[in-house]
Amino acid sequence: NMDAVLQVRDLHRFSAEPKNTVKVADHSWSFEGMDRYKALVADFGLYLEDSERKFDDLERRLSFNVVHAESQSAAHEALVNWVGGDFTREVYHYIESIDAASRGAPADYVPRMQAYTQRHLEEFFLKAPWMHRAKFKPFGYPGDYEVMRFFYERPFEGVSLFAKALNYATIRCRTPQAVCRRKDMVKRELKQLIESRGESDQPLPILSVASGPAQELFELFSEAEGFEVPVDVVLFDQDKSALTYAYSRLKPIVEKRFSKQVRLRYLHDSIKRLLRDRQIFSELGPFDGIFSCGLYDYLAPTTAVVLTKSLFARLAPAGRLYVGNMVPENSARWAMEHLLDWHLIYRTRPELMAIGRRAAPDATIRLLEEETGINPFIEILRG
Repeated sequence: NMDAVLQVRDLHRFSAEPKNTVKVADHSWSFEGMDRYKALVADFGLYLEDSERKFDDLERRLSFNVVHAESQSAAHEALVNWVGGDFTREVYHYIESIDAASRGAPADYVPRMQAYTQRHLEEFFLKAPWMHRAKFKPFGYPGDYEVMRFFYERPFEGVSLFAKALNYATIRCRTPQAVCRRKDMVKRELKQLIESRGESDQPLPILSVASGPAQELFELFSEAEGFEVPVDVVLFDQDKSALTYAYSRLKPIVEKRFSKQVRLRYLHDSIKRLLRDRQIFSELGPFDGIFSCGLYDYLAPTTAVVLTKSLFARLAPAGRLYVGNMVPENSARWAMEHLLDWHLIYRTRPELMAIGRRAAPDATIRLLEEETGINPFIEILRG
């Protein structure tokens, strides 16, 4: 009939189009070799597909309050613990194994590897709220304070049980845990710094550079019984929302518990000015403690040295500067780069130490480790 004739004619016309203008598939995900990488990614996709079906079935059989509890209950806690078992271990295993298999790939393979990963896994991973936010970067960068809040406070979040489980499992992997552990390490160092001053009427000034949600300070002030010395804290960040959130949490607890012992100041300005203006903190210092947890992961070597030199100059005698940086062994690098377009500037421990030595040749410098071994710090002591 006429319809069939027209369809055949259209098919011939489509086939006759120049190959560079009409493609059935562009094969942007195709590359030779790396069979273990491909197999692991494909297997992971199948594992997540099967897991989602099982979680969806379980969610239908559980009460809403057990799955989406806003307050803790024994049943909800049991569910979280169950998710933290085999499923979390499998997710952890796949992420670490795929990362290992991706190492050493030729540079021109990377875009195709990314396309291959996304075809198999993106639809699942973007259901985890923290990964969705990191991927689409509503504030223009992936590791904003809301992503950090998922790591610190909201691991079991999502619109479905599968989303919650994947959010939880990925946060339990080593790299998000490194973010949590570095927070714990900085909190310990600040506590020791305050206690080492002893009883004094002179304020102890502290500066947090790229402070984000200031979780370490929130926990420090929540856990402390009191301070023998007044503490004067300056929080600097280019993200006004992060400072607003930090203010909303810190102000009530300080007013309630330490109104005469702790002073908080918030400085909103750009990272560009931070890097260019060596006098940006001149009216606020000098400081007994300065720390920066995530900023150096985005700084080129020369810029990192210049900023370190500038921050070191703002230290008081015997003051301490803490600078952290992710190392190349980051076992979630594949997931961050291929799934989330989240790229860091990694440094080995010797490279991190070298930044400190170039910035402060005569200072005492030591290496500090958080528990995962992914995010070391240097401590630079001003004599």
